[in-house]
Amino acid sequence: MNVPAVLGLFQRQFEAKLDVYFRKTRATFVHVSRFESDVFQILEGFVRRRGKRIRPFLVTLGYRSSGKPPSESAFGVGIALELLHTFGLIHDDIIDQARERRGEPALQYVYASKYRRRGNALHLGSSFALLIGDIAHGLADEQFFNTVAKHKSRSALTEIYLKMKRELLF
Repeated sequence: MNVPAVLGLFQRQFEAKLDVYFRKTRATFVHVSRFESDVFQILEGFVRRRGKRIRPFLVTLGYRSSGKPPSESAFGVGIALELLHTFGLIHDDIIDQARERRGEPALQYVYASKYRRRGNALHLGSSFALLIGDIAHGLADEQFFNTVAKHKSRSALTEIYLKMKRELLF
């Protein structure tokens, strides 16, 4: 198996699935902040930064190893994992005071630049980034549980997902 070629093909397929996910979710997204109307757009932009998509790729490899082609459920779980990973990255950048993520300003600095005329710009930037990370976490859960709701292995899948979340959080 030519892993780089398979990964490249997967990444193109996954980006197309992300397009559909973000289009549908954007249409139903309720703005959570009276201060920011572009929260969802910024979250989407962060998710689309040059990630390798390894977690969703591994989900589809699991399907392939069982002799099945990746299903819509595999891609749906992959999107949930990518959103959960986004949550972790955003929070990690705040904790570590990282200035960059994937060659671009860390999200707290994106927001801090919007409020640079205020004395507390970095605090505001970190606060908004924290909220966007929390939104990614909520969307990850929503995507995962909606995807596996009718799956015959939902109990086992849920147990694995919750274990991953515990490992991420602790």
